[in-house]
Amino acid sequence: MFKERNTQLAESISTELKSSYALLNARLGYGFLDNKLSINIQILNLTDTKYQNILGAKMPGRWLMGGISWNFN
Repeated sequence: MFKERNTQLAESISTELKSSYALLNARLGYGFLDNKLSINIQILNLTDTKYQNILGAKMPGRWLMGGISWNFN
């Protein structure tokens, strides 16, 4: 994802919204038992970009999620 916007500055809380930033996410999944069981792993903010969507509210750095799903059909 690439976001472009106007720069904002808040000196009172020593922070700024940068004019642009890019995020890269990755997801990998694998199915077992004729795809009735699947596992997945997702890495968000792969490049550990420091950014804010709202002035003063820092977003998390790199983080990891995983999951398991079962299809009963």
